[in-house]
Amino acid sequence: MKYLNFLSIFFLSFCLVLPVKSQAFLEADRTGGMSEIYINGTRIKVEGGFIEWYEKNDISIRAKGIEISLNIDNSQSEKDKSFNVIVGNINPEITEVIGWAEGDIKKNVNKMILPVNVKSQKIAVYKLSPKTGDNNFKFMVFGESRGGENVFKRILGDINYRKPAFAISCGDMVEGPSSGAFKSFVKNIETITVPFLTVPGSSEVGEGSRRNYEDIFGSTYYSFNYKNTHFIVLDNGDGRISEEQFVWLENNLMQNKAVNTFVFMHLPPFDPRPGRPQLMKIAGQNMRLSSLFEKYNVSMVFTSGIHSYFKKEVNGVTYHITGGGGSELASTDSFYNYIIVEVAGDKVKEKLIKLTAPPVSWYSALSYKVKVYVKNSFQTHPVKSALLSIVSLLILSIFFRLFFDKLFKPSKKRRISI
Repeated sequence: MKYLNFLSIFFLSFCLVLPVKSQAFLEADRTGGMSEIYINGTRIKVEGGFIEWYEKNDISIRAKGIEISLNIDNSQSEKDKSFNVIVGNINPEITEVIGWAEGDIKKNVNKMILPVNVKSQKIAVYKLSPKTGDNNFKFMVFGESRGGENVFKRILGDINYRKPAFAISCGDMVEGPSSGAFKSFVKNIETITVPFLTVPGSSEVGEGSRRNYEDIFGSTYYSFNYKNTHFIVLDNGDGRISEEQFVWLENNLMQNKAVNTFVFMHLPPFDPRPGRPQLMKIAGQNMRLSSLFEKYNVSMVFTSGIHSYFKKEVNGVTYHITGGGGSELASTDSFYNYIIVEVAGDKVKEKLIKLTAPPVSWYSALSYKVKVYVKNSFQTHPVKSALLSIVSLLILSIFFRLFFDKLFKPSKKRRISI
């Protein structure tokens, strides 16, 4: 009885404290990946990235490419303005700020903090760009890393060691499209010292919702240029491409004048395994995609979707499926992998890197999934998860108490009458 009274007091105390604690999960104002906002009459516009959040005079920007343009328009204001602009997902070691004539720039692992002062009725324009002198660079591609923490950490370590211009995941990074899952993933990659770009996969947008993905990584499809190369990221993680995206893609390819063009998406337009159905859910979309790639001379297409590695050239377009980022492999002859692409002018060379990883026991895999699920639940629905946890603990404690009493409570001795 005392045991149950203690639990009741703990439950009531926790409920009283819970509304206060839940405030810790609130963040600064999110913009949903917008590239333009107004703060007290001053327009802040970003190209090559998006505004993650802002609070008072702090503005956080996440890069979605390699070069970023920042335009702070204070021309309609009668007051001077000061902002702390935090630009993340970059390589601060080689990034210079063109047009900068302000104070000292603070640098972190993958961030730069710019103390910007804009006079009244003035416009400040800056461009963040890597200091490189030629058209030679390299980037890394992989996919399907969810649930494979040991392999994924090896890939992250290789990214920091090889120092590519950027690294990109072709999707299936998180266990599910919850906000908590995305926050956990971002925490895992916060030590990356180069731009880390993403493609929405089945586990990110497969349930039809893109809100959480957009809050963390911005728009689900976009493009950017670097040197003599054009990069396109597409959104087909749920097995389809909208008509709006098809129109955007063709216009984008039509206007493209780059020497090299690379496309990244989650699902390939074909399944190289014999006898398998197409991965795209809407009939004809795979052929429509391939036709656009061929018509506009796309150099290479990088996808995942299948937990293995395949390479195939179709009508002048090279397709790579790199799905060995850590998830359970598709077959016994599959292997963990990532690709390094080296660009030297109009010459492109890709290198397949095979990885080995110790086998994961069923217990370790289950423990990891449970850990991720519980953590994501508390981050996404803290109040609901806390209440469910307390009720579950209460039920378990009563069960074990009854079990203990049944097993160890001494039985009453019966006296024998003579």
